[in-house]
Amino acid sequence: MAAVSLLAVIGFMMSLLIGDLAHGDDRQRAEAVTTGILASSRRSRRRCCLT
Repeated sequence: MAAVSLLAVIGFMMSLLIGDLAHGDDRQRAEAVTTGILASSRRSRRRCCLT
């Protein structure tokens, strides 16, 4: 179970890094990407815990 958690964290951090690298010079777009990643992560956590 710890290995699955570690892979999930690595994937989450990579998505934040790629979003920042892709839109680093446009601050407004970078914030929108980060907000989208955080919102989808929160939604998937809720969905996982409710089932």
